[in-house]
Amino acid sequence: MTISADCHFVCVGNRVASSWLQESVFKDSVDKDGHLKVDDCLRLKGKTNVFAVGDIADVKEIKQGFLAERHATVVAGNIKKLILNSKHKLTTYKAASAMGMVSLGRNVAVAQLPFGTTIGCIPGRIKSRDLFVGKTRKGLGLTP
Repeated sequence: MTISADCHFVCVGNRVASSWLQESVFKDSVDKDGHLKVDDCLRLKGKTNVFAVGDIADVKEIKQGFLAERHATVVAGNIKKLILNSKHKLTTYKAASAMGMVSLGRNVAVAQLPFGTTIGCIPGRIKSRDLFVGKTRKGLGLTP
């Protein structure tokens, strides 16, 4: 299968693949680490209708897929408000605390939480129950 696009972002690896932005109209929005500088509504600083989400945004938080999903939810709502010329203020995004969970089999996981790290069956039940597939299916309007 081939999918054509005007542009794409490589979203894997340790460094954001954004060097091409240095040669674009957004060159003044790129920080020293290659991230796009955003305000608290995830708009490029100094722009009213250009947004950035995920790893490329300079939000000071760990870069994880579920957080990019949160960014996208905020941005989608803000774009809708702009399209509808809504009188409501744009939604702001609050950076998340560092957190992560890794399955260590069917019933055990390790969880890094803002207040400490734990391992065992409790984080295992949270993470391994369905590996969050149910949440994703529900978000897409599919049956579990």
